[in-house]
Amino acid sequence: MKTSSSRPPGSDTGDRELLGPGLIHELRQPLTALDAALRLVARELGPSVTTLDVWSMATGQVARIQETLDTFQQLMTGGAELGAFLVEPVVRRAIAAARARLDLLGDRFALVVDGDVPGAHGSAQALLHAVSNLVSNALDAVEQGGGGRIEVRVLRAPDGARAQVRVADEGIGILTADRERIFTVGYTTKPRGKGSGLGLAIARRMLRAAGGELRLAAEADPARRPWASTELVVELAASAAEPVPVAPAMAAPRRRGLRVTLVGVALLAVAAAGWAGLRPSRTAGEAAAVIASAEAGEVVLESATGAIERLRPGGWEPVVAGERLREDDTIRTGAGAAATLAVGDRSRVAVSDATQLTVRELTAAVQRLRLSRGRISVDHQPDGARVLVVESDDGASVARANEARFSVLASGRSLAVATETGVVRLQAAGASVDVSAGRQAVAFRGAAPDPSLPIPPALLLKIARTARGEGVCTVSGVVDRGAEVRVEGRLVEVGGDGRFSVRLPARAAMRASVVIRDAAGHGAERQVPCAPIAPEQDVSDFAVRWGQDASARGHR
Repeated sequence: MKTSSSRPPGSDTGDRELLGPGLIHELRQPLTALDAALRLVARELGPSVTTLDVWSMATGQVARIQETLDTFQQLMTGGAELGAFLVEPVVRRAIAAARARLDLLGDRFALVVDGDVPGAHGSAQALLHAVSNLVSNALDAVEQGGGGRIEVRVLRAPDGARAQVRVADEGIGILTADRERIFTVGYTTKPRGKGSGLGLAIARRMLRAAGGELRLAAEADPARRPWASTELVVELAASAAEPVPVAPAMAAPRRRGLRVTLVGVALLAVAAAGWAGLRPSRTAGEAAAVIASAEAGEVVLESATGAIERLRPGGWEPVVAGERLREDDTIRTGAGAAATLAVGDRSRVAVSDATQLTVRELTAAVQRLRLSRGRISVDHQPDGARVLVVESDDGASVARANEARFSVLASGRSLAVATETGVVRLQAAGASVDVSAGRQAVAFRGAAPDPSLPIPPALLLKIARTARGEGVCTVSGVVDRGAEVRVEGRLVEVGGDGRFSVRLPARAAMRASVVIRDAAGHGAERQVPCAPIAPEQDVSDFAVRWGQDASARGHR
């Protein structure tokens, strides 16, 4: 028997408006429990689990889901924190999340970043979500097509005022008849059961809500890669007053409740299917206790000496002690400068001079820093639920520790680690080495890490040749593998065999300053005369073992 509804007119509309926020609220509960479960596993199993790449992938994906829920809730309620941000660090973070799949492509994957990309205004989280989705789609398309290239580009838009991110792939492509449908909810080119038809629709909506746009590059687009089967373009607002125009033909009615419901279902499926196997047997009370005791933390500039700057969309700006650093913030220290960072409750990072460091990720499971150049010393106190990770500029070399005091030196082509206490795992090129107390190791770009060796008591510097002629002074020499060399203040690339060579403009009565340092903190400087050398002169035996030669000026 049918009964008439007593619900007032329009109540269905109200329910739909509540459904999205309500579902996000409900999703937070199992996600929070999952996060607590991961931390309990970390406490029980320690470094045997938390030093694995798959662990970083798991905790990173949980953190990404949490961030996505936050972003959706903010965009739905109009409370999103929109502001200026740098595009490249966000894109690199999205690529890092897909590193395991991208590495399988080898040289068929490329990231290209122009040198004059302007800053953007909007939501960095919306961009992260969009690029992550586009890269994942490109990988699927290439795998379906049996191979091909993928390229991610960060560039200045043709109008010159805005930043763009373009993701091109050589995969299966999109039929001409379907090009207008790719942003429609439910449309997918993926096999049944693999694609939900939500990703592009959600990414576009999030970007538009933040003033940006997502579109398919037209065949006639002059910036489109001619080899690409598919190329999608993310364009970002230059300022709050200049959102990216949306073509009327591409605009679509917004069905907030329905779309957020579908998004929530997709997120719940990822959380449940991906990480349910890691859940240990624990009571709800124990999980709640872990949640209450472990926070993601923050980074605070505790002390600063000399010139310390933070990278902003408009360039480098001074930063002072007491200021907080957010994810994707980058700082650098000038000559003779130094800083100390408090990373969460248990970690301190001493930043040496001539160093550039980026805060990459701060969650309850991982604290990730990117060392582009220079040296840092880390004191990471016991915390079974949190791993501290230091990665190279390209993310290919990684040092990670649960409890350790160690130093890391990035010198362009290499990442070197010296451990004082505890154990640090250095990973690169699919291999790893554990660096225990009193030992050091180095990983060169594209190669597996060297075996760990005892930390030497001092540095080696061997000046092989200084020559002056035709207005140029050439300084060549050999140092220990992984050491950093600066000649006249200029960072010099050191080869895998420790050799270096640099050409400088010659000056009258010139003496070139050669400064070296290693991961362990040894450092030395020498003034090298740069004068014409007769052919019969041999200076190849000029070797200085700093700390043993009283004529040299060294320190640690």
